[in-house]
Amino acid sequence: MKHGPIALINERFASVFVIPRDSVYTRSFANLQEVRARKGPTLSITTSHAGDLEPHSDQVIVLPETEEILTPFLMTVAVQLFAYEFAVLRGCPIDQPKNLAKSVTVE
Repeated sequence: MKHGPIALINERFASVFVIPRDSVYTRSFANLQEVRARKGPTLSITTSHAGDLEPHSDQVIVLPETEEILTPFLMTVAVQLFAYEFAVLRGCPIDQPKNLAKSVTVE
């Protein structure tokens, strides 16, 4: 956040936070507060007990709690589904993304 991304924050640029209740929660929460201090809209994806996140996020998605080692797998699926639905909402061609080059081997 300190060098490049913080310069992008404004009222029109949303930030998505993957902020589960884990060993680095307090660091992630500090980044969330930095975005909010700069009036940036936020979406937080977390694991249970979202009470203290709700006042600091525009939207909160709560996922089930699991072992910390498994949490990235759970969060990855949630972020992929969010990206897919957002792209559909924007009318992006999901099956034919821009600048995708496929190589096909013919034998």
